[in-house]
Amino acid sequence: MPARGATGLRSRIAVVVSFAILPALILILTTGVADRRHRAREALLTTQTTARFVLADYSRTVEGVHQLVESLASVPDLREHRPGCRAILAGVMRSFPRYSNLGVAAPNGEVVCSALQLSRPVNIVDRAYFQRAVQTRDFAAGDYQLGRITGVPGINFAHPATDDRGNVVAVIVAALDLGWLGEFAAETRLGPEAELFVVDTSGTVLAQRPDPGGWVGRSLRETPLSPLIGPAAEGTAELTGPDGVRRLYGFASIEARTGGSVMRVIVGTPRNAVLAEANRLLARNLIGLAFVTLLALGAARGFGEVFLLRRLRAVIGAAERLRQGDLSARASIRDRGGELGRLSSAFDAMAEEIERRNAEEKAAAELIGRAFEREQAAAERLRALEAMKSAFLTHTSHELRTPLTTLVGTAETLVSHDAEITGGARMDLLSRLASSARRLDRLIADLLDVDRLARGVLILHESETDLGELVRRVAAATAPEGHDLTIEAERAVLSVDAPQVERIVENLLANAVRHTPEGTRIWLTVRSAPGGAEIGVADDGPGVPPGLRDAAFAPLEQGPTIHPHHPGMGIGLALVARLAELHGGRAWIEDRPGGGTSARVFLPAG
Repeated sequence: MPARGATGLRSRIAVVVSFAILPALILILTTGVADRRHRAREALLTTQTTARFVLADYSRTVEGVHQLVESLASVPDLREHRPGCRAILAGVMRSFPRYSNLGVAAPNGEVVCSALQLSRPVNIVDRAYFQRAVQTRDFAAGDYQLGRITGVPGINFAHPATDDRGNVVAVIVAALDLGWLGEFAAETRLGPEAELFVVDTSGTVLAQRPDPGGWVGRSLRETPLSPLIGPAAEGTAELTGPDGVRRLYGFASIEARTGGSVMRVIVGTPRNAVLAEANRLLARNLIGLAFVTLLALGAARGFGEVFLLRRLRAVIGAAERLRQGDLSARASIRDRGGELGRLSSAFDAMAEEIERRNAEEKAAAELIGRAFEREQAAAERLRALEAMKSAFLTHTSHELRTPLTTLVGTAETLVSHDAEITGGARMDLLSRLASSARRLDRLIADLLDVDRLARGVLILHESETDLGELVRRVAAATAPEGHDLTIEAERAVLSVDAPQVERIVENLLANAVRHTPEGTRIWLTVRSAPGGAEIGVADDGPGVPPGLRDAAFAPLEQGPTIHPHHPGMGIGLALVARLAELHGGRAWIEDRPGGGTSARVFLPAG
């Protein structure tokens, strides 16, 4: 009987301890499941973001192609198929490693000049991009195809060169190799097991990373990834890849604005790799809980034996002796507090110990959570800084290379064919040199001023200046072509740094021209205002959405532009705002009555 009673009491103690551990077990399992879901959602968003980054880099590259072929179309040696044509193309190609070839085709499609040596006659009159360039007299993009000269798969682009009567005299062709898209994905934080496909409308793979299955040139329509090739522009999904690995996929697509097919980027990362860390954390927490449970059960068993069962046996023994007639039998228990009271106190102590352990685990979890949030915030800031740096370098590179390419090409033409160039042609080339030099000088000046403003070293040299006369002078020097400019400038004399105010007016005018179509009317005004004067540049163009007005003054922010081949670096309005603040004023954007946009700058008096 004592043995059965002791065994039953030990079982009850074990049940109590187990119920005390159960909430911790439920908490660990619930947290583990939530962590797995969170990591899966984050991985899906990361794959989709990576796909968008690849497409953004492709769009910037296409913009660079547009600017390059448009600049090359103005070089006489290329337009007229002169002997120096191949040397010029080869020199340009060395500066742009993403191109597999550059060439010039006659209006009948015959390739008359190529950066790569031609082994046989080549005609591209049947190519869609060539036909679109000739028909539209504008930049055109092609579909994915195998180059007839390079033998390399890629996408071709073309831009026509026309004479004074608008007739096409040559077509500049650039072949873009898509292999760098895979290299771009390799630089992301998805890990070595990530998978990337670049496909066209039909699902044909244009580029892949890595390439163990050789999918380039093959279609994904009949593979498990076919749901990703549909009408949706972007999205996420969990699918089994062609290699049988379960992955989390994100995709995004972009449609060529100048012809060509839709390009879609699909990025996948293995599901097991994403959840591996969550699984390790869950297993570690379960093992720790099991260890704590064993310790608690051992402690409860020892406690029951020492403080309860021994005293219970003493009471039972004394009762047995009393039943046999020994009236002097006593339990001899020194503690008169009662076994049930002692047992209750021991259980409370054990419960307090478990609560303390749970509290410590919760505090540790909160610390880990806060550390994780701080790490995530730091990572987001780092990604934002990296994206800003990348955007700055990309915009600066494109903006500086375009005038440099024109300067180099025009200068080489003047040096090589000085005796052959007539007066009109010479003045046209010199005008191009001057225009490109002024543009390059302005870009460098903007960059230097932004840097000086950021470091706080730009010092104003103020003098009494008539703002009305100043804006008329700037408008005469930088009158926008293709726009109807109206000047309404009254006399307003303020103490300002005149060259910096000229920069404000120039950038406001340039911004209005860039974001409005030709034929748009522009008003340049100077009016007195309480405490100073206002300079305004208004237009009757498409206007600026309210949500983008504040962002327009942020560095490297660019709104929709009417002239995609002259996008700017996104620092013009930022420079306007900083120079206005340096004078003690401010800059803002508002709707113009009757439609359009009005960009205004207030400069205080004194």
